[in-house]
Amino acid sequence: AGFLMEKEIAFLGNAVEHPVRPFVAILGGAKVSDKLAVVSNLLTKVNTLIIGGGMAYTFLKAQGHNVGNSLCEMDQLQYAKDMIAKAKELGVNFLLPVDNVAADNTQIVGDDIPDGWMALDIGPKTVELYSNAIKGAKTVVWNGPMGCF
Repeated sequence: AGFLMEKEIAFLGNAVEHPVRPFVAILGGAKVSDKLAVVSNLLTKVNTLIIGGGMAYTFLKAQGHNVGNSLCEMDQLQYAKDMIAKAKELGVNFLLPVDNVAADNTQIVGDDIPDGWMALDIGPKTVELYSNAIKGAKTVVWNGPMGCF
């Protein structure tokens, strides 16, 4: 590791531990299980947590939404419910996709994914929702892709 990586690690640590508020964190990626500690820890630090990528569908399924053939970790549904409840308890704005680009044929659907379809990305309403949450932020930390790639 070089000086640039050292600088980036120091900057990231400071951004998370002493953020200028409002503080928004964006988490994407495929699996909730890869980010168990990260989600729980960030909820104690952020004003808004934005969830995207494949991991969003575990949270949507935990809320009772149909996720079709989208990535979903059935063994993490209770964890997802617990994190949604923790966010509410802490007053954290917890954002999940409200529409999705899903495919069998590419089409924008709501937060219920039809059987046999797979969500590939967030839809335009979610782009607007997430953009509005980020606009007022003084600190933004982003980790992981928000869609299929």
